Order: sequence, then C-alpha cells, then structure tokens
Amino acid sequence: DEVTRDCFLEAMSGALEAVGFRAPTAEFDGLEVRGRLWGGNLTVLASLAGTPYFPDCRGALLFLEDINEYIYRIDRCLSTLRLTGALGQVAGVVLGRFTKCEPGEGYGSLTLDEGRAQSLAAAFTAYLQVAREAGFSDCTPGRFLMPGDLAGSPALTFAPLPMPASSPRGSLWREMDRRYDAYRREVVRPFFRDQFSRIDRQVVLIDVLSAIHAGPQAVEDLRRTLAEILTAFRPGRNAFLASLFTGQRVEKVLFAATKADHLHHTQHPRLTAIIDAMLRDARDRADFAGAQTAGMAIASVRATVEEDVIRNGQTVHAVRGRLQSTGKMATMYAGELPADPARLMAPAREGAERWLDADYQVMSFAPARMTLAPGDGPPHIRLDRAAEFLIGDRL
Repeated sequence: DEVTRDCFLEAMSGALEAVGFRAPTAEFDGLEVRGRLWGGNLTVLASLAGTPYFPDCRGALLFLEDINEYIYRIDRCLSTLRLTGALGQVAGVVLGRFTKCEPGEGYGSLTLDEGRAQSLAAAFTAYLQVAREAGFSDCTPGRFLMPGDLAGSPALTFAPLPMPASSPRGSLWREMDRRYDAYRREVVRPFFRDQFSRIDRQVVLIDVLSAIHAGPQAVEDLRRTLAEILTAFRPGRNAFLASLFTGQRVEKVLFAATKADHLHHTQHPRLTAIIDAMLRDARDRADFAGAQTAGMAIASVRATVEEDVIRNGQTVHAVRGRLQSTGKMATMYAGELPADPARLMAPAREGAERWLDADYQVMSFAPARMTLAPGDGPPHIRLDRAAEFLIGDRL
C-alpha cells in the first residue's frame, strides 16, 4: 500500500526517523530502542558474511525475516551471523514473518552437537520458567525447574522438537528422543516405583490463588493438570493379600489449597469450594474406588494477620504481612471469591482471556520472625486438621 511504499522510500533515503511494529499482545506496553536499521531476508544477509558487502552492525537494529526455508537452514544462517560476531554487536533484533519455514527434513538432517543440545535445553527451561511465572501449572518435566543433583546432566539435556519425516542415526532429533526416554526410565519410573507407589496417604498441594490471579486460562490449565496428576494414583482400600501382590493403594487423598493465610478466614470456605469444583470428577472416581478424599484450605506457616480496612467507603476483610520481595509491611485484599465456583470454572472452560466482573490480586508474604517456647509450633492454618484426616486413624 502507499504507507508501506512511502516508509520504504524514506528508509532507503535515510529520511525515516522511526519504525513502529505492532505488539503481539495487548498487554505488551512496548519499548524504545535507537539504532540504524539493517537486515532483511535472513538467507541473503547470511550469504554476505565474509564479503566486503556485509554491513557494519555495531549498535544497529537487526531486522530478520524469510520465506520458504527449512528450519535447519534458518538455524545455519543464524549460526553464521553468530560466528561473524554480528549478533553480539547489535543493539536489538526484530523478527518479522518467517513464512512457510517448516521442519521438512530439517531436524532429521541436523547432526548432534552437544552445544546445540545444551542451548535447546536451556531455552526449554527458560520457557517453562516463564510459563510457571505466568501462573500455568502444567510445566513438565518438573525436574527442569528443580534439577537438584541432575543439574547439567545429559538426563536433563533435551528439548521437544517437531518430529521429522526421517531421523537418521546420530541426528539431533533422535538423540533428543533417546534422552527423553532415558529421563522417563532413569528418573520418573524409579521415583514412582521406589517412593510414590509405597505411600497410601497422599497430599496434593494446590496454589489456587496464583492461578486465579493469573486468569481463566491458568485456572483451566490447573484443572487439567490436577486431573492428569490424579491418574497416577491407585485409589482404594488396602486388603492385606492384595497389597502383597499389587502394591499399595492410596487410601486417603487430601487436596489442600495453599496460602490460606493470604485470605481472610471468612473466604476459606469459598476457596475450598473452588477446589471441590476443580476436582469433582477425579474425586468421584477416587471415592467410588474406596478411597477417602477431602478438600481443605491450609497454610503450613501463617505469615499474615487479619485486618479490616476501609475501601471505597466500605469495610473489607484484608490481611497484613511483610512482603517477601521488599521486606516492607503491606495490607492486601485479594478480592471477593465468588460463592458459586461456577463463576470461575465456566469462563475458564470456555477459554476466556480475563475475568469480566472481578479483579483478583496476590502478594507473597514472608513468615515473621518468631521466638517459640519449647513444645510450641509455628502459627499455621488447619495443619492439625490435615494430620487428623491423613493419619488420625493410625494414632
């Protein structure tokens, strides 16, 4: 169109002072970066590397796009720019459209390079961390976020890749597939065999408040994640002979909503009702199999005190505590949870992007310093009831 043509002519003549790009989401506030704009088609630009025609990129803005190229060729061109040092000298990179750039035989043709494998694993880990910070729950494999003694191990040096039509021996895709199988065999299965399957009382800790704060999509993601987690349980009563031949069954499952101290106690029943709504189908299956289930709002260490504050001329029930991020005291009113959980679950199932009639806020509070007398425990919310449900019949 005429606007695009005029902008192109101004850019070629050096008269263009600024270029605007449409933000991918409405939540993105934008940023301002200054520099000379260069780049264009990635394949053409990479072909100039090592020639007198390769531009001076120091402090510039690199714009890249391409069309009809296999992904492995895109990777090769980007590697060429990185090896020339260009990517380390630019002030910023702007990515345009990569139209019809598909895997094709790409990942099947790439040979295994340990440096590339580690970069892919690091990028996958960063993606999982961003997803968790955004309020999503299905951030598996979980050991990527809490590697422990497996940090840097080949067992965690893999990433999901599009499946190619063929994957020859020694290819990157086949090695990623092999390492994922090894992770399941050497990490996941021993945990279920040696630890998980021997426990007949289970506690499922659920950060419901953070999911509600993140929005309907995070709530739906949490609901699906919990349903998948519960498929790992074998609910039912443990008869003596059956436990010898088939292993332990889960007799009791407690679904505990954490951070109950972030809400006034008058809202705890509503929080518990939301848990029940999330897990209704799975709990019904467990109850039918003979296992006992319960939902409860708990806090292992109470980090807040309750406080009534005036907001818009009305008294609201809030909590007050020391912020984990700054150490300063703050008062928080998370919002009024609905009495009917369907007001949350319905828009979540329908894929709504935000809550239409409410705004829920969450802060992170640090436990207060305390001096306890011998025999006294830290302040908590309903840990005694949780213990009573789980092991009261054994005491």
